[in-house]
Amino acid sequence: MIEPRIVGDWGSTRLRLWRLEEGQVTDRREGPGVIGLQLAPADVLLDAIASWRADGARRVTLCGMAGARGGLYEAGYAPCPLDAPQWAERTAAFALDGLAVRIAAGCAHDRGGGFRDLMRGEETQLFGAMALNPALTVGRHLLILPGTHSKWAVVDNGRIASFRSFLTGELFARLRGSSLLPEPASAPGGEEAAFAAGVEAARDGGLLGNLFLTRSAQVDAGESPEWASTFLSGLLIGSECVEMTGTAPPAALVRIIGAPGLAEHYAAALARFGAGTERLDADACTLAGLRMIDAYD
Repeated sequence: MIEPRIVGDWGSTRLRLWRLEEGQVTDRREGPGVIGLQLAPADVLLDAIASWRADGARRVTLCGMAGARGGLYEAGYAPCPLDAPQWAERTAAFALDGLAVRIAAGCAHDRGGGFRDLMRGEETQLFGAMALNPALTVGRHLLILPGTHSKWAVVDNGRIASFRSFLTGELFARLRGSSLLPEPASAPGGEEAAFAAGVEAARDGGLLGNLFLTRSAQVDAGESPEWASTFLSGLLIGSECVEMTGTAPPAALVRIIGAPGLAEHYAAALARFGAGTERLDADACTLAGLRMIDAYD
């Protein structure tokens, strides 16, 4: 009998764990993200999986910020262009209280001038997406991974060729607590016209010159905080699209790996730029990538 395995994605804001038995998910759990932990990461992990260990699980494979400096165990960055075997070879392995733990390497892209773009966790989803969709391993494809730090990645014949990061999600969260949105607002949604207006504003000019429109629309035009919040979302996502549609390789179809609501926003914005989209299940991609690392010896 094959012993159960544990795989997980430990990001900045949450920990997601899955128990696998003969490759199939039999249980799942969530916990706090790496940022702001009150206990040592090792203690948090051991507490989260205590009952699974009692059932015989002895191997843990993680991706994401678990491998960051200050995380569970520092894993390096593998440089682009990067294929799956090269990525798997950079996996960090160590022992923790009788467990065999593996942490996936992050990915780095040389931007020139001594700067590198970095990702942790998204590379697992990208390789997982290619494992689930073999067509992505032939030719060049553009994929978006929206989130706190949105990624636009180009994959070329099975390799992560390049990528760009945008602080869209983090910037949105911080601006919602600023003078642009002085009154509390619910999460954006239900204001399609407001979102479209934000995307069009991004198309017509630079981000910094348009951010104040979020406030003036409330003060001068009487728009609600909810309208302004949705407009701001469209403006930020639209600004991503403006920058990347002008620099990324042309793509007839853009794949989006992300939470359904956020993926829907990106699909709506890209549609206004004439791009077709296909949405890929984020959890399925993450699990497929983690299974690749878990199986690699």
